[in-house]
Amino acid sequence: GHVYALALLNGGCLASSSSDKTIKIYNLKERQLKKNIQEEFWVLALVSLDNGDFASGQSDGRIKIWDAVSYELKRVLSGHESSIFCLLLIEQDHLMSGSRDTTIKYWNVSDGSVVFTLDGHSNSIFSLTNLPDNFFASGSVDKTIKIWRRQPNKRQSMLVRTIQGHSRAVKSLSYLSTGLLASGSDDNSIRLWKIFWKVFKHEYFYFKLLIILFFSCSIWQTYHTNAFKQ
Repeated sequence: GHVYALALLNGGCLASSSSDKTIKIYNLKERQLKKNIQEEFWVLALVSLDNGDFASGQSDGRIKIWDAVSYELKRVLSGHESSIFCLLLIEQDHLMSGSRDTTIKYWNVSDGSVVFTLDGHSNSIFSLTNLPDNFFASGSVDKTIKIWRRQPNKRQSMLVRTIQGHSRAVKSLSYLSTGLLASGSDDNSIRLWKIFWKVFKHEYFYFKLLIILFFSCSIWQTYHTNAFKQ
């Protein structure tokens, strides 16, 4: 069947998922099939984890974590309401997923919990990629690319920019070593975007500063109002 996803695993192995609802593990050196995992639903995304395990995203909205050695199922992550089209490893024990339900979820793989959910796109999310300085990007069928910044406490992320330019769905994203963000779309084009990280950082800093000033002014006004009444 059609091959949906690939992931390079530890030990010189490659995982693939297909429209025949299987995950196949190949030994690249020997060029032999090592393991065949039959699933009930289509597996649309694969990603290798830091500890050697790997994750699969399914058309039923679930993420499955598979053991690095035995390739047996270790854990199931539930929370999405529809198909998962992309997975992104953020750091050890933390994973992001993009779904047809228009949300991005940030997961703690260790306990299977959803740390936070991001809303912002108006259609399916097909691609996620890491960017420098805790930024990441998402591409959607809504024709946009969104740039997000993870908060230092990792409990939330903030949308900092929406990029428009494609006339159809954005299906793939890749951050290049040259500092450019590449996007591939159903409009038959690949676009390269220059991302100004310093601008994003400054915008984020000034946003926090405005919040602090707002609350400081509110407290000052409340204090003086009460003092005047006395």
